Amino acid sequence: MFENLRPVLKRPNEVSFDPLGVAAVLHNPRAELSAARLYTQPDSMTFRWPHTMMIGGVLTPLSVLADYLSSKVSSLDPAVSMSQKQWTTLPVRSTTVFRELPISNSNVWLHDALAFKSSSFPENDFVVAEVEDVYIHIDFGDSKTPPFITTLDILGYICGLLNITGLLVSVFTSDVWAITLFGIYALHWTASTAISFNPLVKPQELHIIPDATQQYCVYKRPEGGTVIFKGRKDAIERWARSTWKFEPTPLNHLLHWCWAITGSVASLASVACMVNMTAYLQLGFLALLAYSSLAEILATRLATQMQVRACSKYLKAQDRKQTFVFDNKTRSMGIIRATLSCQLDETLWFTLELLPNIPVFAEMLKLVDSLRMIDDEKRMQEAVGAFRNKFGATNDQGKIITTVLAQRIASEAEDAWRELKAKH
Repeated sequence: MFENLRPVLKRPNEVSFDPLGVAAVLHNPRAELSAARLYTQPDSMTFRWPHTMMIGGVLTPLSVLADYLSSKVSSLDPAVSMSQKQWTTLPVRSTTVFRELPISNSNVWLHDALAFKSSSFPENDFVVAEVEDVYIHIDFGDSKTPPFITTLDILGYICGLLNITGLLVSVFTSDVWAITLFGIYALHWTASTAISFNPLVKPQELHIIPDATQQYCVYKRPEGGTVIFKGRKDAIERWARSTWKFEPTPLNHLLHWCWAITGSVASLASVACMVNMTAYLQLGFLALLAYSSLAEILATRLATQMQVRACSKYLKAQDRKQTFVFDNKTRSMGIIRATLSCQLDETLWFTLELLPNIPVFAEMLKLVDSLRMIDDEKRMQEAVGAFRNKFGATNDQGKIITTVLAQRIASEAEDAWRELKAKH
């Protein structure tokens, strides 16, 4: 029955790219973040964020449209839900009522404080970051809009140019399927570009009662290290309560629905039209997706650099109050150095359960508090000596460990005091 079978070479004009028709709608988590950044434009005073036609980029508007049709919570706008995906929550222990803090992917200052490189003793690393309104929403003075064109704009315009080129070639070759595909993508790119000039989701205005009371929020990193956010109560409350709202203007509604509908149709056209297009136009469309995906990665790196430059321009180096207390052989050494160098309230360690509330640590914090007011070596040694005497030598087996710990703490306090005075 197999005697008539013969291998036959496939002709060049029979090459099929049908399996690649789903390339445009593959899952891509970066697409959701990019769309959220497009809607909020969190760096709108420095640059405009473009939403390129990356792989999976059209699934987000399709998801938003599906949420409108299926969501049972009418009070929560799907556009706002999508925009919040660029934010993550940071679990903290706090002297306030807040147990989570929102972290934006575009906030360079917060990433500097959170993503530090661990020292040789990661569990004993401490970072003290002073929270001020300027770090949450930077005041760029009289500048209210970014430059008319930046490198990020150029990356987005190249994407649009490639799209239009594909559309023109499709028209010249009378390929109806390609015309449909590139045409729909061109409309979606136009809607995205228009939104980059007119962000649709903006921060909610909050009415916070001024309160200069010092408060703390502490985050313990999974990879080791403790980050202590220190600041005014009103500044921390404004940060913790940060929310977004969709501006319900006619223009915003028009742009939003154009973006959602064209993106949804583009996701369907990516599969329906791709399999029927001419082979070289299929390759052209895949090249557009590849460029857009690479451009988004490049744009992310460039955006970070532009944020750093913007912060450096409008904030003095000394204004970015972050203190890194690294290379502590013991946790008690890190606590002593952080408390002394950053003028921390010694009660926070017990309040937030960062230290066991036992006599030796209670006396340690009293010692650190007294060392703040001491400027000469002799008085420092007297204070440390008094601490040693409280936990002197003993024959009680149960107190020997406490005595050894106290002697070590006394030596660490001396070293930390001398280190602080040497810096000043």
